[in-house]
Formats: sequence, structure tokens, C-alpha cells
Amino acid sequence: MLSTYQNKLVAFVDILGFSNLVKESETNDSKAQMLLSSLRDIESFIKREEELYERSESIGNNTVSKLKVNYTQFSDSIILSTDIVVPEIDGLKFHNINNIMNMCTLLSYLQARFLNEGVLLRGGLTWGPIFHEKNICFGPAFIKAYLLESELANTPRIVIDPSITSLSLIPTEYEDYDLYPFLMENTLKGNMFLEDEVDGNYFINFMLLQTFKKNAESVFKKVSNSISDMDVQDEKQKRIIKKRQWVMKEINKFLKDRRE
Repeated sequence: MLSTYQNKLVAFVDILGFSNLVKESETNDSKAQMLLSSLRDIESFIKREEELYERSESIGNNTVSKLKVNYTQFSDSIILSTDIVVPEIDGLKFHNINNIMNMCTLLSYLQARFLNEGVLLRGGLTWGPIFHEKNICFGPAFIKAYLLESELANTPRIVIDPSITSLSLIPTEYEDYDLYPFLMENTLKGNMFLEDEVDGNYFINFMLLQTFKKNAESVFKKVSNSISDMDVQDEKQKRIIKKRQWVMKEINKFLKDRRE
């Protein structure tokens, strides 16, 4: 029996403070241009990665995992999904975790790109059944990614489904891949996935790429300056301060490690 759903890696991302940015953009066009440029850059990044696969395939490298990302943005929400593809030649599987790494790289770039503008993101990444074609997106994995963002993430991070990092959920494509548990513990964790020291959940390393690294200090200052005039007695502003302080703490750890 054919199924409407396909199992995919699915990320749901919320642009924090989006409503205020849109309100400000009505009288400040630079805000609108910033949002437009950032969102278009995500599309360009996806296109570059897909073209890289196509070039590899054209020269006969069939062991590179195909990257096809479905990307939908509506208001303050971004939904991304991709298949896990295991390259196969003459019945021989060339297992790798390239699709997970590619998705994590994309999410790291997404966060870094917006952070460069002083905009924070929060989200969730999972794996499971979804229908996602162009602007139509629904399914259990979509709901799960949304709940990860709204109920577990708490801070401006893209949290990884705990069932993935604990290996209680192994994508079907990796069930016969003996190295997958090792790669999860020794390649993804501590590199692409960082562990939160408070709740123990893993989140996407938004400090992974040069997009962030080359601007780390200026991003720290931008985030710090954005809360300097906020009122800690105001409950709404207090919540914003807390979110931005979490980002500053993570960036400060990165800067400290880089100096040592």
C-alpha cells in the first residue's frame, strides 16, 4: 500500500521577535531588506549544496549522498525537510551520515546568518513521516518538530529530538549501519550537536561555520547591546533578556575556547 507520507529529517524553526521586526519595517525599510536578504540567502545556500551534489554526480562520484531540501517559509516559521539517501552501486550500499551533516550545516548557517543581524531563532529537528512538497507540509514529524520548538527548546536553539541523540530512534536507512551509533557519539555529538549544560538536551551548533566564526565578537556585542537598555522589571523584556543572555553565554564559551 502506497503511503502519502515519506520519512524525512524535519526541522521547524521560529524567527523570534518577527512581529516586532515587521512592525518596524513599515517605517524602516532596512529592516524589511534585512529579512528579505536573510531568507533569500537560505535559498541560495540550499541551491549551492544541491549543485555540489550534481557536479559530483556528473563526474561519476555516485557515493555522495543526494541533497534535496524542501524549504517552506511563512511569516515567522521556517520548515525544512530532506530524505536520508544511502548511495548504492550494484547492490552495494555506501553508508554515511552525509544527509544528517548536510541538514545540520544548513541549520547552523541559518542561525548564524540571522544572528549576524541580531535576530534569534528557536527550533526542533526530528525524523519521521511527513508530506512536504513546495508549500504543502503536514504530518506527524512536522507536529513533532513543532512541539520540540514550542515545548522543549526554551532557549534560542534548535534542539535535537532526544530520541535521536539517545539512539532510541534510529532512522530506517541506518538500521543496518553498524557505525551509526559510533558516529552519533563521536562525530555528531560535541561537534554538530552541542549538549546544554542545564537540561542535557542537544542542540545544533550555530557556531560551526565561518559565517559565524568570522563575526563572533561583533555578534556578541550586538546581542549584548540589544539588551543594555531593557527593563528587567518588565516581564516581557525580562524574557527577552534571558534568551539573549543564553546566546551570549554560548558565544562567550566559544570565544574563550578560541583564545586558549
